[in-house]
Amino acid sequence: MRPDIRTRKLRGVSAEDESWLREHSVKDLRNLVFEMYNLGEDVSDMVPLVNYMEELETKLITEQKLVSGEEMDIDVMDMVQTFEHIHA
Repeated sequence: MRPDIRTRKLRGVSAEDESWLREHSVKDLRNLVFEMYNLGEDVSDMVPLVNYMEELETKLITEQKLVSGEEMDIDVMDMVQTFEHIHA
């Protein structure tokens, strides 16, 4: 059984950042990273995560449409944790 998303925590992520991830989409994250880049921030470690999340989102949406014919909400927190697990 998968743990409830409301009780899971991300390694090395502040409570404020985690709250933001729970409330925003992958597109919001991409826009934030782009804004940070334009402000001169080093986002090189964030780009692979955003790319992975977008690929996973596309795959999940496609699979969900094939199975149910309906759109699906994407769990950004779950995607970040999956990325962490793969790249740990």
